[in-house]
Amino acid sequence: MSAMKSEFLKVAGMKTHFFRAGSGEKIVILHGWDPTINLEKSYGALVAELEKNFEVFVVGMPGFGGSDFPEKTGWTTEKYAEWLENFLEKMGEKNAPVALYGHSFGCRVIVRFLRRNPKFAGKIILTGAAGIKWNPERGRQKLLFAVNQKFPGFKKMFRKFCPQKLRPLIVGKLLGAHDWAIVPDALEQTLKKTLAEPDFRNELPKISQKILLIWGENDTITPTKSAHVFAKKLPHAELVILPEARHGLHRTHFEKIVPLVRKFLGK
Repeated sequence: MSAMKSEFLKVAGMKTHFFRAGSGEKIVILHGWDPTINLEKSYGALVAELEKNFEVFVVGMPGFGGSDFPEKTGWTTEKYAEWLENFLEKMGEKNAPVALYGHSFGCRVIVRFLRRNPKFAGKIILTGAAGIKWNPERGRQKLLFAVNQKFPGFKKMFRKFCPQKLRPLIVGKLLGAHDWAIVPDALEQTLKKTLAEPDFRNELPKISQKILLIWGENDTITPTKSAHVFAKKLPHAELVILPEARHGLHRTHFEKIVPLVRKFLGK
């Protein structure tokens, strides 16, 4: 595992936690939706390989990975994109050809960032990207939010009587609403606002940057049908589907991801 250096930076008045390793051309990694994420554990193996050619930053977005929580009223992906702008400015990288690597929810933020910054010079890597809606799954999330709003103690009772290890199974597998099962109160409105946003089908054709899409063949969180939407709608995208990989491919298939990233970035 890489010996990543833990650092903190004030971004728009908020403490942002990130890890840094390696030297050379910069890659900024934005994680997926996991309020309990351990950045070093989740991305250490990937970074240990990438840092041989690049300087890598694994950044905890507000509410995740040791960074400050956003306002309890909730953030949209647009607000996260604004935060990313501020982070890159603080690092002196907003107008430099830094590469952005996003996973799942992090891809949503990067897409919004690119729409706000159409002349951004860096290349983009997206893995298991969220942002394409398939109504049955999202409909269940909305139903649970509605139930909790009508019966404010519903989630509290659910957490009290349902063991933590069983929550993703019961709510995630049976109801297709894994995010709802693990979201802390401080991020509930952020999740709700994110799920209410329109999907990216109309936004993707407006993005001009070169993008490498990497997907797990057996991804059940963001299925490969989403991958093909991204590949079809983005003007300059390359899609690679990794056999047998699931959603957490940066942990399980990092040895296959790294050469793809190196080739894409000209290393």
